[in-house]
Amino acid sequence: MFWHMLHYRIKQIVRTKWLIGWTLLFPLILATAFNAGFGNLIRQDYQKRDPVPAALITEDDSIFASVARSYGQKKEKGSDPEPLFELVEADSLDQARQMLKDGTIKGIYIEENGQDPRLEVSENGMDQTVLSEFLRTYLNNTKIINDIIKEAGGPQNVDFDKIQSILSKDDVLQQVTFKDRPVSSNMEYYYSLLAMASLFASWISSFLMSDIIANQSPRGLRFECSPAGKMQAVLTSALAGTAVQFLSNLLLVLYIEKILGLSFHVPMGYILLVTTLGAAVGITSGIAISALTNGDQKLCTAIGLAFTMVCSFLSGLMVSSMRQIVETHIPFLNRINPSAVMADALYSAGTYGIGRRYWSNVLILVIMLAVLTVFSGIKLARSNYDSI
Repeated sequence: MFWHMLHYRIKQIVRTKWLIGWTLLFPLILATAFNAGFGNLIRQDYQKRDPVPAALITEDDSIFASVARSYGQKKEKGSDPEPLFELVEADSLDQARQMLKDGTIKGIYIEENGQDPRLEVSENGMDQTVLSEFLRTYLNNTKIINDIIKEAGGPQNVDFDKIQSILSKDDVLQQVTFKDRPVSSNMEYYYSLLAMASLFASWISSFLMSDIIANQSPRGLRFECSPAGKMQAVLTSALAGTAVQFLSNLLLVLYIEKILGLSFHVPMGYILLVTTLGAAVGITSGIAISALTNGDQKLCTAIGLAFTMVCSFLSGLMVSSMRQIVETHIPFLNRINPSAVMADALYSAGTYGIGRRYWSNVLILVIMLAVLTVFSGIKLARSNYDSI
């Protein structure tokens, strides 16, 4: 009986065109749109960047000149860290500007008449951002040092070893190991896309539950009068929905990695573990919504859509930095948002490898699944009807 019901449920899902369209085709279309929008940016981020060519126009004995040369000097091949930029000689500012116009260099550091150094660029891009961030850091650190000297009453009263400790922040930083190949920040969209696709499984369970609840369909009425156990029907529906969503997620991952050529930098098994748990959470959330709304399919679909899209937005589907913004202001929200948990698990695995952070997120998904399962079971067990 169990296997017959499971087989029937899978066939029922596959033959429902709108379910297959939303759970399989829509994520594929969205992945293609993402690739058209910023796929090349992601591929460029995968490439190892060479030092950024820049010119330095300043007095030879200035502090900024010596600091810039220390970061831009040629180092031995394979040294760590690699230089941020490569300083190109220029005899004058006019010559440097001509080199900038020709594309020989990406920016010019200019320090004149004792003023703060400034950066001159001809366009925006990743290379220009590297040069700008270096200058910003230098100016911030210079201001900190000058403020400390002013408060101390002169440089003779300053412990410069302490200043070095403050600027390096050794007391608050923790050493972490990144994977050899970087993960583009734009991959956040694809992490959230996988999470959204997994949560779409809530529609599957909402659709199937209408055949179990007596006041929602003739099939539900016949089922309520049959000797079949309700919990067995709920279990087979959940397993069937999870199985179908598992295959949909597998096709989506293969499409992104093999067809679009974008890598998650995470072994396939670990991706599927997260997305399958996410699909199970989506299925059980759909069952819970059905239990709360007495199986009204339209209402369940509307609530499921709102739940999925809000969770996906907060995890970075529309704005890639949204998950970090939430983490800064309301970190607890990221712990109860299944989409954010899935996205963080994939991000941490791609950036740092499979470690504690990844398994912590997996544990959170398991806890969510257990809570939703228990809640749904209790709610459905207590349902009764005055007349059938």
